[in-house]
Amino acid sequence: MKRFFPSFSTLFIVPALAALLCGCNPDVFIDDFAPSAEDVQLATDGSDVVIDFKTSDWRVNGIWLRTDFTQSVDGGSYEALTGDIYSPDGTLIARDTELYCRDTGPVRLVVDHPRLALTVERTSGRQLHLYGAENISLDMMQMQLLVGDEYTSRTISLRLDPSPRYRVDSIVYSLDSWYEFQDNAIVRQAAVSPINGTDHPWSYPLHPYERFHRMVTFAGGDQWTTPIDVSLFQMFGTEMPVLPVPELDKYDRPRLMGTELPLSGETYELPVSDELLAVTDTVVVPPGKMMDCIVKCSFRYTGISYELHASCPQTGRRRVLKGRMDLYDPKDYSFSATERDVNFEN
Repeated sequence: MKRFFPSFSTLFIVPALAALLCGCNPDVFIDDFAPSAEDVQLATDGSDVVIDFKTSDWRVNGIWLRTDFTQSVDGGSYEALTGDIYSPDGTLIARDTELYCRDTGPVRLVVDHPRLALTVERTSGRQLHLYGAENISLDMMQMQLLVGDEYTSRTISLRLDPSPRYRVDSIVYSLDSWYEFQDNAIVRQAAVSPINGTDHPWSYPLHPYERFHRMVTFAGGDQWTTPIDVSLFQMFGTEMPVLPVPELDKYDRPRLMGTELPLSGETYELPVSDELLAVTDTVVVPPGKMMDCIVKCSFRYTGISYELHASCPQTGRRRVLKGRMDLYDPKDYSFSATERDVNFEN
């Protein structure tokens, strides 16, 4: 769900008008539970930030993440954060839901977001604790915490700078236990047009694999397997770690054979083996003719699950990213050749 917030705190208009008609000052309601801070910088190391309230007659109405920074300081589009809600003794009240509570008693709200961690806990009637904050993206995150009573609502702006970066501890591939494969998974083609300007037939040596590459990606997936969220790679900063990647051995089994690549969501193109480059076919080009050759190459697909274990030295936090590495290796070829006249006078 997305929501548009104005740059000032939202007030419930109808109750305010009712208060005015009864001769009451609406500021009385605002001051009753007013939070001690309305603009909070969260600690990137996850330490506790406490917000005090003047009374206990208030509740948490939601936590929203800013998604559009094209407008004013606090304006733009926001989306509701979701997560789990717990009682003070740790009992799960609700799972994977918008984070609000209709009661005024103690409660713990735990944000569930791929790049953001935050726990909001009401420990007593007049205190709200914000802790465990983490932002693994490269930019500041801005949120709005809505609190209110029966008459009005107040917005507390939360800002969280990027947290300390992670480092890779290990990457574990399922090389021996389980992996997927499929022959002729994709077919690609390339064109070559040798010209014979002599008076004698020419046997053109065609190297069919020299125009193709092996393909490798850390972000493999399909309609049955959701690819890893590559935005999570921001946890390592702007310089990606270099990791070992599997290759197929002569028996088409995935093995670690010394190749390393920077972690990325892109697809790498790697050279084929010397053995494939040495494969040669022959195209006979008649005198004064051109042969239009279309080479089709079929690729073997191999999908290998992996777990990437990482930790943050500054905070001690640990994360495990699960994904699938997809390999596409040239395995077979065919070609067709069509003779064509050549005008050498031009």
